[in-house]
Amino acid sequence: MTSPVRSVTRAFAVLRVVVASPNGTSLAQIARVTRLPKSSVSRMLDTLQHLDMVEQVGKRGRYRVGHGLEVLAGGGTSPQVLAQLSRPHLQSLVSHLGEDATLSVPEGDNTLYVSQVTADRSVQVQDWTGFALPHNTVAPGLVFLSTWEPDRLGRYLQQDLVRHTPQTLVDPAALMARLETVRRYGYAWTHREYTDDINGVAAPVFNPHGQAVASLSVHGPSYRFPAPGEEPRIGRMLCDIAAQLTAELGGYSF
Repeated sequence: MTSPVRSVTRAFAVLRVVVASPNGTSLAQIARVTRLPKSSVSRMLDTLQHLDMVEQVGKRGRYRVGHGLEVLAGGGTSPQVLAQLSRPHLQSLVSHLGEDATLSVPEGDNTLYVSQVTADRSVQVQDWTGFALPHNTVAPGLVFLSTWEPDRLGRYLQQDLVRHTPQTLVDPAALMARLETVRRYGYAWTHREYTDDINGVAAPVFNPHGQAVASLSVHGPSYRFPAPGEEPRIGRMLCDIAAQLTAELGGYSF
């Protein structure tokens, strides 16, 4: 019987070959590079697939890095992994609220939208995927700002902040007060602050180190979203779903 330590060593040898092959690699190539029997490599790959460390493209296709390994190596914080993991949560938000849901990540002083699920409504807003918008103009950006350390936030507030509409907050004192409210409730609302006809709400997603690495948000036309008196309920729902994604990043099941 192969010893546990030897099995681990062999498994890492297999993983090294897969990681070094961004376009995927075959069972035969892995066996050749590692100098292990094909039967042993095949069993290891089956186990690694079960653990989501590798994935096979096609029934007998090439092996490549799986989502589980990406999460393990990068804390699940790459935009690609976050977009994939968040998809069911975005769909759930759209199903419950009937408006578009997005995932965004911080990119310097901007909020970068990396994924969007669009609601089936006769009046829709545009797909923001790929747009990088100033933090102070959108709900996810306010969420990110609310988690910053005082020194970093102070440097940000010393800039000439962008004003897109009359409702956009650019006064440092007013923005600081707004961020205190975001910290207290755990979510941020914006009302016609990036464009005159869109309202939005966002909640943070944290990595295992407690850093806000993403934000889930919902936005819709200001004339219908949110319905009167619904802001607290929607905000709490968003916090609950963001917490689910946070839990997945912190306790990914291997």
